[in-house]
Amino acid sequence: MPETRSGSNAGAVRRCSSLQRSSSWSSGTGFALPSLAGPAFLTRLGFLSAAALLTHQLPVASFLYLFPAVAALQAGRDRAAWIRIARNGAVVFAVALALATPFLARSPRSIPPEVAAWARDWFRLETEAALRLQAPALHALGAGRLAGDLGLQTWPFYVITYLGVPALALLVLGLAACWLRRRGPATTFATVLVAVHVILFTGAVTEKLPLWPSLYPTRIGIWLAPALAVALAGLGSLALGYAGRRALVAAGILWLGLFAAEGFRLSAYQFGTAYSKPGRKYVVGILANESVGGAFWVATFSRDNAVLTPNDLQAFSWVREHTPPSAVFATNTGDGGELVAAVAHRSVINPHFNLLFFYTREVEDWQRRTPINYIYVGSEASPDYPRQYTAEALDRDPAVELVFRAGEARVYQVKRPLPGAYFKSASSRKALRESGTARENKRNNVVNGDGQALRLQANGVAVHAPA
Repeated sequence: MPETRSGSNAGAVRRCSSLQRSSSWSSGTGFALPSLAGPAFLTRLGFLSAAALLTHQLPVASFLYLFPAVAALQAGRDRAAWIRIARNGAVVFAVALALATPFLARSPRSIPPEVAAWARDWFRLETEAALRLQAPALHALGAGRLAGDLGLQTWPFYVITYLGVPALALLVLGLAACWLRRRGPATTFATVLVAVHVILFTGAVTEKLPLWPSLYPTRIGIWLAPALAVALAGLGSLALGYAGRRALVAAGILWLGLFAAEGFRLSAYQFGTAYSKPGRKYVVGILANESVGGAFWVATFSRDNAVLTPNDLQAFSWVREHTPPSAVFATNTGDGGELVAAVAHRSVINPHFNLLFFYTREVEDWQRRTPINYIYVGSEASPDYPRQYTAEALDRDPAVELVFRAGEARVYQVKRPLPGAYFKSASSRKALRESGTARENKRNNVVNGDGQALRLQANGVAVHAPA
């Protein structure tokens, strides 16, 4: 006997509650699992925490703000959780502190002005699309004086540009549905995530929160993903109450077909984005793309920051086997050379790592006195990052010699690796401002001089190869 409409709705409420209980803390496993884990897992988590702290502090900074709120929320449901959180947290903290202290002891105790200036410019770059939406909207509402400022008023516009209109609508509707129908722990958890994201975003762009330069808008946005998952679960449960299973299965199959078709279409876009022209039809196209999960395919196929080929890996193997461990490489931004240090275990003259912000003078001193032994040219380059070193120029340069080639991946040896012969540092402020942004890298100039000299301007440094 089929369910009545009221019975179906009651069943949907029960399913929504069950879904929320099962997904509440599992959607934040980084917060829940330590309460259930043994010493081996906690030790590994301590190693991971130390590695994250030393190599990429951005997620760590936002996690430090988020964890207390979520831990308090969980402990409020289970008072014994306070003891487990304190005990397990002490183990993880002790392991991480023991591993990270030798490095952190040498770190500055305050944020250098150069780092603050760089972060300020970077935040503007990441939020410029949101500001373009914000300006006409605030003018229409009579708040034009805030149109060009970053602040709390920018948050909804930024989320539109970050998640997309369909995903934002699903987040709002899903959370509203769960709060109105059944307030479970997952709903509270997701709401806390959104609220903390609002605080982190506002505190970062207004420079009010401690560690604000580490709170990149695009990085703190990851905390919206679990909230969106909870919202989708709530909408799914709600849909079950109003539509038959067959209708939902048919709709799911149709969506998966569109999702696959969009993936096939976007597989041709390995660099850049699928939409670059203004106009109404492109707005419709973007909305359609977002509605069928196109962002997943763009992220999957995009190689803007990951141009790596089997030829590069073959060259890395040669580098490990045929160059001394003390060798120093010059590499390009945007090709496989970015991974010489990580894969081939050789030093690079212009490293891309966060601690460079805190040791700018030390790194520049090292760069000035360190000779470059080899130059690596990757097999393929990202169009967003024009190469500072090209095979065409180096093949004509008598100061270097091609010593290995795998496809288009090439390794050149510098014949006379003298300190300062290939590298001349510019101001640290300019280097900090220009490093890491494709927009600034596109302004770099490459001039080839028929074997007389190779002059490159890249990321705020001038590199010279004398004849």
